[in-house]
Amino acid sequence: MCEKIEIEGIKWSYVDSMTVRISETSEVVVPSKINDCIVTEIGDEAFCDCSSLESITIPDSVTKIGFRAFKGCSNLTSITILEGVTKIGGGAFEDCSNLTSITIPKSVTEIGESAFDGCSNLSIAVKKKIQELQNK
Repeated sequence: MCEKIEIEGIKWSYVDSMTVRISETSEVVVPSKINDCIVTEIGDEAFCDCSSLESITIPDSVTKIGFRAFKGCSNLTSITILEGVTKIGGGAFEDCSNLTSITIPKSVTEIGESAFDGCSNLSIAVKKKIQELQNK
């Protein structure tokens, strides 16, 4: 499936009927809907090694940020996660070396192993007690 769509100036292409990929861009606001389908997850390795990505906003329709979703996004400096996300997968932001701050919303109950490994400049603000925080 190779259909391409554009939403708010960002080009997306379908991988299959439920998965889209983004083209290289510096700022992304993930839409809460794509063609009447509600966006509920940032898939495993969705933005992995997307070196041009500098900022991303994740809508309240998303409940899960997948395994290594943003791993190696070396120029990522800003992440906005709206209430709704309950799980941040293992290695989700691993090696995002320019990431300086992130606020974990109250809705997050689980953060996977190594979610922030290699984020040497990172300051994390947590809005509530996380129920499951895997080591490392």
